[in-house]
Amino acid sequence: MSDCGLVGIFSKDHKNIYEKLVHSLHFLQHRGEDACGILVCDENEFKLKKGTGLVSNNFGFSEIIDGDRGIGHTRYPTSNLSSGSIINDIQPIEISYSWIKFYIAHNGTITSFCGIPLSQTETAERKNLCFQTDFKCLEEDDEIDFETAKILIETVKREMIGGTDTETVGRILAHIARIYISQGIKKSISTIIEKALEKIAPKLTGSYAFLIATDDSIIGIRDPYGIRPLCFIDLPDAYILASESCVMNELRKIYYPGTKIPREDVEPGTAFIISYDGKRSVRFADTERTAFCIFEDAYFSRPDSNIRNQILSSFRERCGGRLGQRLKTDFTIKDANESIIIPIPDGGIPFGVGLSRSTGIPLMSHGIIRDKYTGRTFIRGPEIKGLNRADLVMRKLSFLHEVVKNKTVILADDSIVRGTTTGKVSAMAIDAGAKEVIWCFNFPPIRYICPLGIEMFKGGREQFIANKVGTTSNLYELEKGIAKILNARSVYYLSLEDYLDELHLTETSACTGCITGKYPFDELTRLYGEEM
Repeated sequence: MSDCGLVGIFSKDHKNIYEKLVHSLHFLQHRGEDACGILVCDENEFKLKKGTGLVSNNFGFSEIIDGDRGIGHTRYPTSNLSSGSIINDIQPIEISYSWIKFYIAHNGTITSFCGIPLSQTETAERKNLCFQTDFKCLEEDDEIDFETAKILIETVKREMIGGTDTETVGRILAHIARIYISQGIKKSISTIIEKALEKIAPKLTGSYAFLIATDDSIIGIRDPYGIRPLCFIDLPDAYILASESCVMNELRKIYYPGTKIPREDVEPGTAFIISYDGKRSVRFADTERTAFCIFEDAYFSRPDSNIRNQILSSFRERCGGRLGQRLKTDFTIKDANESIIIPIPDGGIPFGVGLSRSTGIPLMSHGIIRDKYTGRTFIRGPEIKGLNRADLVMRKLSFLHEVVKNKTVILADDSIVRGTTTGKVSAMAIDAGAKEVIWCFNFPPIRYICPLGIEMFKGGREQFIANKVGTTSNLYELEKGIAKILNARSVYYLSLEDYLDELHLTETSACTGCITGKYPFDELTRLYGEEM
């Protein structure tokens, strides 16, 4: 389902959580603008509402949905696998059988189960298929082998109403849960899902943070590599699981001013189960390494979020300071006197602050005006009502002539992927009167697709601007080639080594697949990470 926003709230005092749930989704809107949904539970009654577009277009406070626990999701756009209606793919998704019922929401992308690609999963529109659904041969202690997985996938094909990996995994979970239920194991639904999760987690290739709502609990699950973020927040009157801690910051401002609220990251390979008995954690899988997504730190997550015990705005500012040292050695005093730094809002602002402090070159954030109603262009689909990303950027950004006139304009941005919008911004700055443009990027050069949840998949490696200047591994040569494409005086990237150093990570604790072609899964490296 890609890089979406998740939130789950469980009231400690049985009070309504709908208002907090809606507020929380607003605070995660930056993680997905395509669609959103909310599931609220009141005693044993589930109430689901979802729709396309922004949270504010679908949820307000004039109509309150009663419930003391629930989960919500903001959807980052992906193409349906084979679904005829987008509503079937908006989350949370209902998984309902005669033996079990729960709701599931997902941030990440599952590419395969036991090596079987989930992209092959199809909907019930396929009628002429032969299915085998006898699971009697699978006992509680048996491992799921390839043949059993094939049976599961075939069964799920017939049952799907949508086309997402989220629904596929949810239905697989339900069928594995049936094994324990049919054997007469008298446990809560959450405990049975735990046991099912332990069985299927080692067989999943991909990234995931799941929220699952049952009749008596909310379960938060983070993949064994920790690729996608998930944190736990202990409010005075509720427990929260969310993709980012910015939810905590904002709720504290509204409901708990002056209150210190503890938070913790859900550890990789761990599930948090929240019920009326409180919170408990279960370790369901182990790995020899982590593989935290480092694009989260540069772009996706809000700058006020705390990830791995560091505030991202501070990290991005430090990155700017480090790249600024290199810029400083390349500049003459005359260059510096004739230059200004303009960060591309909003992601480039902390990075631009660091650049300015390090170089002494003035920061002129007001030199660019951002239209606040256009949204985040990278997470939008390739075309929105006839406008492509480049057109949206031209509508979204405007330079002030009085600020940029006759100046060397140093543009600070979080990243560059394809370069289609960046080239437009260069031209806009020159058209507004800038003498020349220099680009500085926080994130290292992207040369490989991301099969783990970032929308860099379609178009293959040829789409990336870093691959349009040959296969050089020399960063300086790469920067020169990209500068020519962007019609810029020069281009500067922070190196992967420096970027990881500021994150306090290494190539064996972070996922660097989009930069190096080395993914945390050998299967994905074989498919997408061939040598340049």
